[in-house]
Amino acid sequence: MAVPTDTEIAPGIEARPLPYAIGGALNEYFRVAVGLDIQRYLGVDLAVEGYETVMAVRGVGSVGEYAFYSAMPQLRLRYPLAGDRLVPYVIGGVGVGHAEFNDRKPRGAGLSISAVSNSVATTAGAGIEYFMTGKIAAGVEAKYSYSPGHTIKINGHSEEGTLQAMLVSVGLRVYLTDFGR
Repeated sequence: MAVPTDTEIAPGIEARPLPYAIGGALNEYFRVAVGLDIQRYLGVDLAVEGYETVMAVRGVGSVGEYAFYSAMPQLRLRYPLAGDRLVPYVIGGVGVGHAEFNDRKPRGAGLSISAVSNSVATTAGAGIEYFMTGKIAAGVEAKYSYSPGHTIKINGHSEEGTLQAMLVSVGLRVYLTDFGR
């Protein structure tokens, strides 16, 4: 789930929940990662993740959707407990973020909108996983995502935007080897 932490992407441009957002606020979020636990207390991941929001322009309303995708290496500082079955961790990373306008809405039909850009992206957060077997863990992770410097042009007027969101995921981590554990 993705929830924007600042709904103003740029001056006069807002991020709003998608019509099908859970509870009217929680947008869908996807994450795929591959990683390696280097040591008992240290792991690395390469994560690809993304979410969408509705882009709204002040005085016009919802004009389309604004998607954000990132790819970044991340460090996981782990602290295994309970015989290594319960593993809380903190995670953080820096990579590249890509934002793009899509799925134009009727209110945006008369506007010239160009909003495709790449910028730096960062995340920081925490999670916990529980090993159901020696190589399969169920987990929950929450992290803050920040990506400044995205250019949005509407009718020739350009603004620099920043995307910020709280990202929450529930998933499985499959370990192919016991290396580092």
